[in-house]
Amino acid sequence: MGRGPLIFGFLAICVLAFSGGNALRNYLKPLWPNPENQRQVKLGAVLYQRHCADCHGINLEGEANWRSPKQDGSMRAPPHDQTGHTWHHPDKLLFDYTYKGGQGMGLDASKSNMPPFKGVMEDYEIWATLAFIKSRWTPEIIEQQRLRNPSRTSSILNTILNR
Repeated sequence: MGRGPLIFGFLAICVLAFSGGNALRNYLKPLWPNPENQRQVKLGAVLYQRHCADCHGINLEGEANWRSPKQDGSMRAPPHDQTGHTWHHPDKLLFDYTYKGGQGMGLDASKSNMPPFKGVMEDYEIWATLAFIKSRWTPEIIEQQRLRNPSRTSSILNTILNR
């Protein structure tokens, strides 16, 4: 018996271990927001209350008069429910904006008070927070926002590669 079958078997085991490990990691710490994943949504609800509710409201309602700038010219925190514009953006942009903050996204500091959550929340925690937000949208809004997203594989690769 030659080495060919042995090498093939070893490679097959490596592929299975890698894909199984990724599946387990994605189950435990998903790299996209899934509003149907109740475990992720529950974690996101806790994180949203801890990190987001002070500005965006405990019911995702945003600041009053959120479309009008404050006296200093900065924008008020928008709602994350279907009355706001969060659902108009793809998941990757929502992740990046949360991870980098307004200034990290190249926005004028006087316009955006959104702080960066890099180092405050892990990637999977940001995704969980977004899953919670999405879980509060109507099915029609979820579908509209889903259409704004590239494939999950592309989104995951972009998240990992754009650090």
